[in-house]
Amino acid sequence: MARPYCGYPIEKKAAALVHSLTLNHGFIDGNKRTAVFMLAELLLNSGYTLRFESTELLNDEVEDMVLAVTEHRMWSGQPMRKIIRSVHEASREIARRFRQTPEYLQSRRDRKKIEMLFAHLKRILKLDRLRLRGPTGAHD
Repeated sequence: MARPYCGYPIEKKAAALVHSLTLNHGFIDGNKRTAVFMLAELLLNSGYTLRFESTELLNDEVEDMVLAVTEHRMWSGQPMRKIIRSVHEASREIARRFRQTPEYLQSRRDRKKIEMLFAHLKRILKLDRLRLRGPTGAHD
């Protein structure tokens, strides 16, 4: 699966992943199932979702797609289906922008420093069961 990954749109990444996992036979059994699972994970982690009218239709479409890949019936010139963005993508974009602010980076450095000091203190005092709690207390 040594393919370039950066700079490609999500549909090309998904196609390369499914193609590699189904045809390179990394496992004795379950290559197609693994490809479908990894496709779903890639789409979910990238903020996309597959939507169909019913679960049966989704299963049929995904099964047909994977079988077409394994039987070499798909090519890059075929029309692609649109993958709908997650409804939470706007919130994720705000969080991604927030992560780049100097205040967030300073807060992250401070938190890491406190965590390291706490870990050293635990080791020195031999307090293995002691836990550092978050802002919501024991509910973390």
